[in-house]
Amino acid sequence: MKLTIFDKNNSGTTSARTGVRSVYINRKTGNISFSNTLKKGKGITVEQTVYFAKDEDSKTGDWYICFNAGENGLALREKKNSGYAKDCERTIYFSNKFIANKILDASKAQQSASFLVSEKPVMIDGKEWFKIVLSKPLRVN
Repeated sequence: MKLTIFDKNNSGTTSARTGVRSVYINRKTGNISFSNTLKKGKGITVEQTVYFAKDEDSKTGDWYICFNAGENGLALREKKNSGYAKDCERTIYFSNKFIANKILDASKAQQSASFLVSEKPVMIDGKEWFKIVLSKPLRVN
């Protein structure tokens, strides 16, 4: 007998994604939001801005993100929680359909997806750029 065992690591449960540095991208709304683990780990606040970059030289078209990038960066917002989530931490996000579509097209996701964000940055021009891991999405819709 050959058993395939399903647990929180391979059954797509939310507990498998808890505590992961991730970015969630929605094609319809253009919303790009950051997990609480990423927010706390990188110290992301609404006072910061964010840049996205695509590596045109890489074969896979790698995407990177940089926080507190400067005055030309995209402004971050805080989502107000209501109902059952009103006492939870607020989500940090921004809306940009152009960037959302480009990243989702690169990953071949139809509607939305969550991607892991690398822990270790790549230093470019004195700024920390974190790779968005498109090759293995945490969740795809």
